[in-house]
Amino acid sequence: MATRAQTTDFSFRALVVEDSPTQGKIIVRMLESLGCAVKHVETRRQLNTSPDVLDFDPDVVFLDIHLSDGNGLDMIDRLRERWPGAVMVVMTTNSMDAYRGLAEARDSGAHLVLPKPFVLADAVRVLADARAIRTTGRRSTHVVVIDDSRTDCEFIASLLERFGVRVSKFVQVEQAIECITYDLVDVVVTDLLMPEASGHEVIQLVRDVWPDVGVIAITAKTNDAALRIAADLGADVNMTKPFQAEELMRAVEFARRRSIPDVEVIEI
Repeated sequence: MATRAQTTDFSFRALVVEDSPTQGKIIVRMLESLGCAVKHVETRRQLNTSPDVLDFDPDVVFLDIHLSDGNGLDMIDRLRERWPGAVMVVMTTNSMDAYRGLAEARDSGAHLVLPKPFVLADAVRVLADARAIRTTGRRSTHVVVIDDSRTDCEFIASLLERFGVRVSKFVQVEQAIECITYDLVDVVVTDLLMPEASGHEVIQLVRDVWPDVGVIAITAKTNDAALRIAADLGADVNMTKPFQAEELMRAVEFARRRSIPDVEVIEI
């Protein structure tokens, strides 16, 4: 299976709606360093009245939830009507209250969500997803990997990244659950034997709360009893480590069938 080439050269028109002048400048510089033409506004009023913005026609909009003159979430529908071809990226600060806001944004039709603060690698990932959405109608497959062994976690992530998969990797279950709570996740790969919480608990939680997310259960050695429990709880695939990249990718593609349908293709 061929891998997909990665690039950090994005010729996007990006609109940043961020009420903090400092954060706005940081985000603008970050996007410009990646090849984007960027406009920045700080308020809803500027968004509606600035001549530069009215004629800009952005490819992607970075919208902060908490603006000084209102809730950014209230603007999503209007912005999508105004610029139907733009990919909507909703961002906010890193806290559990913010995570709930991002989950609400995801459910209200935002294409992508992005916790702040974020670094250049996060911007690259989001723009790559935006490119995929605009050209194919599909964002990159997002897999959450949970394994208390940092070595195994990194290795599994590296196998998936060969195929252009976006991977969020965690050695702590609690942090992984936070990610699934606010982000758009297609598949969870979880080790079954972990000291903090068992993979069986993870599977049960995912099935109870996010039934459309695929689940792959993995174990370091043959443990028929543990694998049977995982299957009974709703794991889509059971795998024993070690496994090959192609084998893992086939499992991800199989488990991803549960995922919520992707957004419609955006004509460009």
